[in-house]
Amino acid sequence: MSSSHLTRKDLKNDPLTHEVEVGAHYVADHKKMVTNVAIAIGVLLVGYGAYAYYSNSQAEKREVALFEARRVMIATVGATPAAGKGLHFNTVEERDKAVADAYTKLAADYPGTAEGAIAKLYVAAAKADKGEIDGAVTDYRAVVSSAPAPFVSTAKLALGQILYSQGKVDEGRKLIQEVIDSPTEFVSSEHASLALARLLLKDKPEEARKLLDALAKSRSAVS
Repeated sequence: MSSSHLTRKDLKNDPLTHEVEVGAHYVADHKKMVTNVAIAIGVLLVGYGAYAYYSNSQAEKREVALFEARRVMIATVGATPAAGKGLHFNTVEERDKAVADAYTKLAADYPGTAEGAIAKLYVAAAKADKGEIDGAVTDYRAVVSSAPAPFVSTAKLALGQILYSQGKVDEGRKLIQEVIDSPTEFVSSEHASLALARLLLKDKPEEARKLLDALAKSRSAVS
């Protein structure tokens, strides 16, 4: 069947379309999207070591601050502190507030750095998860305007999806396209393309099909 006769049913059953549904399902609604953004922040933290070799005395301070914020994030919760388990909070709410405070301070103290970007991305995702979308958009824009390139790509992808879902289609799509055109070690061109295709499936299935076809051809060329 030619792409000009593709129906929504055809797209739904297409294997590559299914990968879009699985790999980029977080744009179905704000909460699902932001949950995956939060997971992405975890990936950034794991990959943070790539920046470590730039360390100097100031960088070491930032690294310590990031480590301390992470300690708060993984603190135990409950009525009775577990022996030898590090930081502890009586309630989840107490821990969440402490985490937000720690990352907000880190972002404010070290703007324009890898550590500050990680913190700002976490704060943005947390705000969006609570429905504070305007605040999340502001924070993502801050990362886009000042963070190192790999973190900018992460923020653009998240921000683009939020704006698209708000009906700001042109601005959202432009941001995602920028990531597709200039991928980084944190967000590949294929990942961003899959996210864009997922957004297009509902209202522009033909355009989504073209994007998926291009991805399939690029995979075939590599294999």
